[in-house]
Amino acid sequence: MTKTDGVDDLNDGGSVVLGRDLLPVAGAAAYDRKHQESQPVTEAEVLDVQAKWAAAIANISGLYREGGDYIRAAADAASEVYAFGHSKVLFKPTKAVDEHRFRPTAEEAMSYFVGGNVVDNGYAEDGGFAINGGKGWVSCVYSNHQIETTGDVAVAMGTYDFTCATTGATPSRWLRSSR
Repeated sequence: MTKTDGVDDLNDGGSVVLGRDLLPVAGAAAYDRKHQESQPVTEAEVLDVQAKWAAAIANISGLYREGGDYIRAAADAASEVYAFGHSKVLFKPTKAVDEHRFRPTAEEAMSYFVGGNVVDNGYAEDGGFAINGGKGWVSCVYSNHQIETTGDVAVAMGTYDFTCATTGATPSRWLRSSR
């Protein structure tokens, strides 16, 4: 396996336009349906993709801790919930602070999610958000303050709480999701 196995898959799937601290709110099937039929995004779709994203983080971390193919799992999850290959992706990773603050390509997003040292052309600052810099996550729980849907756009704001697999700590982070 090369360091970038699965990254090309991201360019063929996904469905969410991201921004600073934005998280996915529509799966690939919903994206395709919405853009072909011009149907509005529903709150149920927002909740569904939030649940998928949270489960993917726990799965990726679990595979990492078990020595499994966490890179493939991250590529598969990203191709399901992100818009790479469908539209421009506005993605500013929470922890990206150096010269590569924005990640418009699938390859750059993978560097952030699984670590710059395990993907070709990865960034040194990337410790692997989906694997918590090697400590792992056991869960991610969303608590929405409000979800607004307007046509083919949805915005959700609230918090998401991660539980560290190593320490059990649960830091809260603000979220704002849109599609």
